[in-house]
Amino acid sequence: MEIPKETLRYCADLGFVACRLPAMREYALNIFQGIKEVAPDNPAWIIGVAMVYANCDNNTKEACNFMMKQEVSAESGDLMARAFLGLFLIMEKRTSEGERIMRVVLADGSDPDAARLAQSALDNMS
Repeated sequence: MEIPKETLRYCADLGFVACRLPAMREYALNIFQGIKEVAPDNPAWIIGVAMVYANCDNNTKEACNFMMKQEVSAESGDLMARAFLGLFLIMEKRTSEGERIMRVVLADGSDPDAARLAQSALDNMS
């Protein structure tokens, strides 16, 4: 059964809201696990689980580790996922690694939302 993209987007949005509240941690993880099950190529589940670690657990190191285990890096993975990895690395005080990823995302330019996130992060580093 194929899930409409709009429905997946609504689910991801709900998960992103839930991951801002520690009391909703398990619900957010369940939402992103569901997205992974029905659309494993959709990067929202990777970004979402990492956001749970960063927000609910206040653990950006675990968010970085999780994303890297999912093969997100400067050279691979969805551009938005890369931008979030860069942001988490910057938050972890691994500034040069995060900045490098942000510059790769900007240079690619094929995802305007990821490019805006990367540019915003770079602007706020100064």
